[in-house]
Amino acid sequence: MRRSTLGGMSAVQANNRSSLAAPSRMSNIAADKRHSLAPPRKSSVGGDLSRRSSVFGRGGGGTRADPRPVESKKYFHESIKRVIAYLTEHAYDRTISLKMLTTPTTKDFQFVLEFLLRGIDSNYSLDQTKAKFEDEVIGVFKALGYPFEIRKQALYTVGSPHSWPALVATLTWLIDLLEYSEEVLARKEEDCFDADLTFKIFFEYLSKAYQTFLDGDDDSPELDDELSMVFESRNGQVKSEIEQLLAANIELRASLHSLHSPSPLTHALQQSEDLQSDLGKFKKLVSQMGQHEQQLSAKVGERSSDLRATQEELAAVVVEVEQLRATLSVQELSPADVLRMNGERNRLELELKGLIGAKDDKTGEVLKCEVDISKQSDAVQSLLLDYTSRATRLQLLPESATNAHGRKLSCELVASSAAGGPAKVLSAELLHLLKPALSDLKASLTSQLHEAQEQLLKLQDQVDRSEQAKQDKEDETAGLERKAAKLEAIFNSEKETLYGDVDELTRRSEKVLGEALELRAQLAAKRSSAQQALGSLGSELDANRRQWAREREELYSALIRTLDRLMNHKEHIRDRLQSVLAAGA
Repeated sequence: MRRSTLGGMSAVQANNRSSLAAPSRMSNIAADKRHSLAPPRKSSVGGDLSRRSSVFGRGGGGTRADPRPVESKKYFHESIKRVIAYLTEHAYDRTISLKMLTTPTTKDFQFVLEFLLRGIDSNYSLDQTKAKFEDEVIGVFKALGYPFEIRKQALYTVGSPHSWPALVATLTWLIDLLEYSEEVLARKEEDCFDADLTFKIFFEYLSKAYQTFLDGDDDSPELDDELSMVFESRNGQVKSEIEQLLAANIELRASLHSLHSPSPLTHALQQSEDLQSDLGKFKKLVSQMGQHEQQLSAKVGERSSDLRATQEELAAVVVEVEQLRATLSVQELSPADVLRMNGERNRLELELKGLIGAKDDKTGEVLKCEVDISKQSDAVQSLLLDYTSRATRLQLLPESATNAHGRKLSCELVASSAAGGPAKVLSAELLHLLKPALSDLKASLTSQLHEAQEQLLKLQDQVDRSEQAKQDKEDETAGLERKAAKLEAIFNSEKETLYGDVDELTRRSEKVLGEALELRAQLAAKRSSAQQALGSLGSELDANRRQWAREREELYSALIRTLDRLMNHKEHIRDRLQSVLAAGA
């Protein structure tokens, strides 16, 4: 999702910044003054390349005004939560919490900024000395093309109310840049140009040529040689595809001859049964996802009950404080008692700070564990779907399949746990049920392969004997040809009768061929309707997944808001308690 924090960036600026992911583009980022990521050069037409910097929006007169609501508290808190979410998803190696990022120290800001910059250059490290840190940060953002001014005074007073919101805005801009770079790399890995491979080849060639041009090399015959090699390889692939098409054409002709038998109808009926079985499995999967949603709702209820219990504990603490205040108002204290109470108060405050820090750490660990569990569950679900597809092709599913032998070999992801025992993740035992069944199938197929090889050897012997018999029969044929000359007269007399019989057989053959074509059209219509039904089910499943993702995001946001309110309430109670103790002292 693209955010407005990119300010007035153009598409050219965004694409230009995505190239910063290469380490060679960040080699000079630690210099005190940086005006360009590439050295100035003279083009082939005599112009200075440095004068083209205005195309990327880095020139111009005056300071650009920031259109983002940086001073808004709502925008400030949303930006902090976004920074926490990004750091958590990308395995930030230090403690992070909402309270820490609300009023951070200079060291905290340095650690977070260095972690984000390592997403661009994994070997990059900020200069931690106070004398160069501010210049380093300003130079880095200027090299990255940050469109707004970063005041050095703000870097001197990190965490102050008048400086920290603007620095949080710079962090969110850097996160937008990293997410854009990740999206570009992901689309490149997905190979978005599969529909037109020639366009993709030229696109990569032009990208490399432009990169070489920026590096100062106007003539690069290596790229031309590489392009010619790619097209030669492509020509080889096209020839291979032509040979495959010819082989497929031969197979289709053989299939056309086999359409006279009723086997295609039987195959279509079996395929229809398989589709019905898959439909039942998808419905079962939807039911399981509904149960998972109910479990998440139960967890939200548990968190709500914990919140109510915490509120009750806070109310009890308030009552206890009032009771202690009443006791202190009527109690006469000696100097030794005052010293002892002050020491006890200091000890309790230290314990409270330690407990709050431990609580923040545990909360971060719980969130990380939930994310890991969700990712592992999705991976296991994908493997189970792959297993179901392969087992169906191997005739292991359903129970009535040929190789199943009445055994239930399906495996699904469950979320049940036995009382006092470990959680049960899969509906079937891998070692005691599925692995023995697969081993039996492998042994059976191996035995069939050996039998087929023996049968092939026997057939080869028969072919050799047939060749010898063929030679003998050729000798006999020479004698039979002499007899055939005598029988030719008889054949001519019966020829007219046979012509009539052949015409009758031709008419019957054409009728059977017409019936076969009609049957093939019916099978194609049934297959199209089944594919449409499967596509509608896939669309419905995608819609349900998007709805569950939105609900999970809403639950996560509600939990974050509740924790934020709870922390604010705790801080308020602590301040009130300190003021009460100070008034009592």
